[in-house]
Amino acid sequence: MKRMVVLRGLPGSGKSHIANTLAKNLGYIICSADYYWIENGEYKFDLNKLRNAHDFCYNMAKALVSQEKNIIIDNTNTTKQEYGKYTDLAFFNKYDIMIEIANFDGKAFDEKTKQWNVNFLYENNVHKVPLGTLGKMAKRFEW
Repeated sequence: MKRMVVLRGLPGSGKSHIANTLAKNLGYIICSADYYWIENGEYKFDLNKLRNAHDFCYNMAKALVSQEKNIIIDNTNTTKQEYGKYTDLAFFNKYDIMIEIANFDGKAFDEKTKQWNVNFLYENNVHKVPLGTLGKMAKRFEW
């Protein structure tokens, strides 16, 4: 069966760890907007090109779906609109879809209150997303 795993979570929540584990152990291919920012092995984020990065990721996913590959979408996917295009792509191509919210060993957010631990995320995100940005992302996250 063809599968698509859509990971959701703020920077530092463990999405990439999950994605890398699935890729290594099950042979899934990772689609991530982060790949757009890698230049000569270095991550160079440019907010002005955010749309380009997400278009790049979606086009990669479409190409892999056309090849019937099992894939993982490794983006923040904070809103249903952001990840809906991926679930639509999977649905229309008869993929089994799994949506997973990353919660780094239960430390990234409180599952009962649905509150993100932005201080933990700040300390653990590899791209050094500022605390204020994480707070804004936490507020717009759709459960």
